[in-house]
Amino acid sequence: MKLLTKFGARCLAISMVILVSSGSEALAKTFTDTFTVSTTIGVGVSPLTAVITPNGAEVYVSDNGSNAVSVISTATDTVTSTVSVGSGPDALAVSPDGSKVYVGQNGGDVSIIDTATKTVSTISAGGPVHDLAITPDGAKVYLAMEFAGLKKITTSNNHVTTVSSILCPEGVAVTPDGQFLYVNYQCGGPGGTAGHDAIGKFDVATDSFIKSITGLPNVGTKIAVSPNGARVWATDADACINPFYDHKNCPVVPQGVVNVIATKTDELQRSMGVPGRVAFFPGNSFTVLGGAQLLILNKSMLPVGLIDIAASGSLAVTPDGKKAYAPVPNQNAVKLITVSE
Repeated sequence: MKLLTKFGARCLAISMVILVSSGSEALAKTFTDTFTVSTTIGVGVSPLTAVITPNGAEVYVSDNGSNAVSVISTATDTVTSTVSVGSGPDALAVSPDGSKVYVGQNGGDVSIIDTATKTVSTISAGGPVHDLAITPDGAKVYLAMEFAGLKKITTSNNHVTTVSSILCPEGVAVTPDGQFLYVNYQCGGPGGTAGHDAIGKFDVATDSFIKSITGLPNVGTKIAVSPNGARVWATDADACINPFYDHKNCPVVPQGVVNVIATKTDELQRSMGVPGRVAFFPGNSFTVLGGAQLLILNKSMLPVGLIDIAASGSLAVTPDGKKAYAPVPNQNAVKLITVSE
């Protein structure tokens, strides 16, 4: 494999040649894409998460430090609205019909933004909401509420109920087919131990617990499922950094970890010694890991380049995969990344 990476002041060009041998034959494929950080869009204080409406028209960004959500028009790449919400907004989820954006708040409760009018209503969840995930049919929103356990909102009546009282769910993600919910835990979780916290799997139809995935180096934070549903990407906090933990099975010490799990078997595919959250381009064309830099992986989980911005790791990508919006907390901005082939 030959990897050529060319950096410009604001442009990352990636050219990759993959050689595959089969008997006496050699097949060559050239993989080329250009990622350009083209625009800086000022938003509120400490933007953390970005999501895009299904029609690709608007990006919603949680401004954690200013208790607001910025709305960016993808037609003009400018902020068109700033919506005040509750304290410490972080996690966002868009309803499948694009009519609502759910805002999970570290200060407590869930705000709902009507995307047509930008009006806000509030659901009392009973505590801080560290993450949320909506089902593909829009019927349920799952809430990771740490010491309050795992809860859900039934969207038909906005009623909140407890799914599981197991402590310290930190991240939630629903598979694209709507069958399963994966929950990333701290405090051990179901069957886990310190520094090897569990990832729980639940049946969405019944809200019942199915199994635990244990033994990984993991202090759970965010979690994501690939667009094709084949892999779960679980982000760790400090399992391989904190000297309190045993660092068993850590790929790198000290370093953050992302554990990649096959949904077909719920078995570990790879523990990657990289920090940050996980985001995807449509069609699984790229996976992006965010930390001090954005690391771009191809479909085979091989690195193909870096974008040198200290983004949060959340990424909102247009349906055609040509534009991506990356919150940069320490700049109170969103960086627009354009992609060309």
